[in-house]
Amino acid sequence: AFYEFNQDKFIFWLIRAAESGNTQAQHDLAYIFFDHYQDSKDKNKLNEAGKWALLAQKNGMSITTYSLIYIERLILLKED
Repeated sequence: AFYEFNQDKFIFWLIRAAESGNTQAQHDLAYIFFDHYQDSKDKNKLNEAGKWALLAQKNGMSITTYSLIYIERLILLKED
């Protein structure tokens, strides 16, 4: 699959699409960065997931699909 073999390029172009307002790209980035966070426990990945999830929600995606990302992000921000 393209994502597996060209991950850096895939993420680069997906971010460009999301920055241009593509809601599906924002949605996909939320899940990708959340997966990266689960693997690495890197707070930056969780923050990126939260950022894209909230943008996707603002643009019409259901927030219920992002509830766990949002809650975990808030918990980590309060720990700092």
